[in-house]
Amino acid sequence: NEQFSKPALVEYAQSRCISREILDRYCDEVTYSVSSKPGSSFFAIGFKNNSGGYVLRSKVAKICSSSDVTTLGPDGNLTMEVNSKKVAVFEGFIDFLSLLSYNEKQEPGHDCCILNSVSNLEKALPWIAGHTNIMIFADNDNAGRDTYQRITDYVSDSAEEVCIYDMAELYKGHKDLNDKLVDEMNETKPSK
Repeated sequence: NEQFSKPALVEYAQSRCISREILDRYCDEVTYSVSSKPGSSFFAIGFKNNSGGYVLRSKVAKICSSSDVTTLGPDGNLTMEVNSKKVAVFEGFIDFLSLLSYNEKQEPGHDCCILNSVSNLEKALPWIAGHTNIMIFADNDNAGRDTYQRITDYVSDSAEEVCIYDMAELYKGHKDLNDKLVDEMNETKPSK
């Protein structure tokens, strides 16, 4: 069920250490145009969000067709429902795909919330707070620390006992989970 016909997109995913199976499972090849370049078309890896739009990534593009979060159930399918007690929260979809690559799994096994931009956090907070175990895979930067703190502040106001895990400790010294994955994969490649 390979849906990527553009080798450059597959190569970009491989450069980020995302397997072809995971790429095909969660992403689409998207052709798009931009108003500043009429008549031109471009292609990117598209990751669907809750409003039916896409977050688009390629070697040269980092844009979205409509800004929204992506919430996934344990089976990896889009859902607006809370389906498990555990949720993993990611700033971007490349980190979500990186976790699956690390675990060599096609489905996460618990709910996932991909913000697709930290500016989407406010709309995601009520859904995140519907969980009692929250794993936050924020970037190791000021925006990531702020995201972690805002989630913690929001859910600490709930009456339920909630466990919050700062997963950034796992990739300390790296920008994000994907940065660590790429570093580790490059270390294990045999030298020519």
